[in-house]
Amino acid sequence: MNVRGEYQEYDENGEPVQYFLDDVVEYNKKTYVATRSEDLGHPIHDDSGWFLLGPGASFFRTDYEPMFTKEGDKWFDTTTGIMYTRHQQDDGVLFWIET
Repeated sequence: MNVRGEYQEYDENGEPVQYFLDDVVEYNKKTYVATRSEDLGHPIHDDSGWFLLGPGASFFRTDYEPMFTKEGDKWFDTTTGIMYTRHQQDDGVLFWIET
């Protein structure tokens, strides 16, 4: 995972910005993860190569389990290199699933 910040089509020199598999960007207050490295389109288009983390989902990039999370949140464990998604059971118990 590489958190790249706000999505940009071009850099300060007018060159196209290249994104790669698992790059994370923010666009229109939503978080997207690149699902491929070639031919990435704009995050708002279908089949653009970007995966929307979900409405209201938060993204955490830490070496420890984040606190105060909710269903749909994503956590990239920097120690193991594994991405997790927060899920909630019918009884309200929250748990992480490797994605």
